[in-house]
Amino acid sequence: MLSIVEKDVDKAIESVQEYYNNIENNIDNVIEQIQTMISNSTDDQVIKTNIRDTIKPFAKQYSDKHKDLQY
Repeated sequence: MLSIVEKDVDKAIESVQEYYNNIENNIDNVIEQIQTMISNSTDDQVIKTNIRDTIKPFAKQYSDKHKDLQY
């Protein structure tokens, strides 16, 4: 019985670790995209719009997944 619980706990830990690794990778990608947009654009409004459009889906994904982990 204890080994079954240990396996379930290990799976849960792996799942959380994978989730946070994905977040880190997504954040790194967003930072890289932001740096590219800033270096390639001279229009401040275009930069702001592109950054907002790039970050919004990742922020929502993080927020939704974080809510799932709380419950």
